Order: sequence, then C-alpha cells, then structure tokens
Amino acid sequence: MLNTYEYREVMNIPADDGDAWEECATLPHLTLLFDFETSWGLKLAPLLDSGVPVLIYNGDMDYICNWMGGYEWTNALVWDG
Repeated sequence: MLNTYEYREVMNIPADDGDAWEECATLPHLTLLFDFETSWGLKLAPLLDSGVPVLIYNGDMDYICNWMGGYEWTNALVWDG
C-alpha cells in the first residue's frame, strides 16, 4: 500500500525513482542498532522549528515500536509549532 502510485503521489515521491518502499529497511536499523538509549527529541525540535517536514509513523499492530510510545514522546516534545 505505501509503495502504490497513489500514495507516492500524495507524499511527493517520484514514481520512477526506482526505490521501492521497504517494510524494514536494513540500513537505518543497522545504523541505530546500538542507539536504544539516545533521545533524539533535542535534535528533532530544531528541525521542526525550522520548518522541516517530519513524519512520525508507528503502526497500531507493531510489536517493536508501538503507537503508544510514539504518541507519548511526540506529545512530550517541546517545540514552537
């Protein structure tokens, strides 16, 4: 569903870029593998304040990154928006 032409058009993702959406992309996972204790809120807030669009996505059936944790930390995030 997230790699359909309709979704890619809505999210402004070129349909012909050759990159397919992956459910669990390997590179970000490996990059952050040993970074479970780091809070990124302090680095995210300035990006939001400067107008960088950010998507925080957690599925309601995700057993690793459940939506409740995402809901809590995004509501606790302090920024000017």
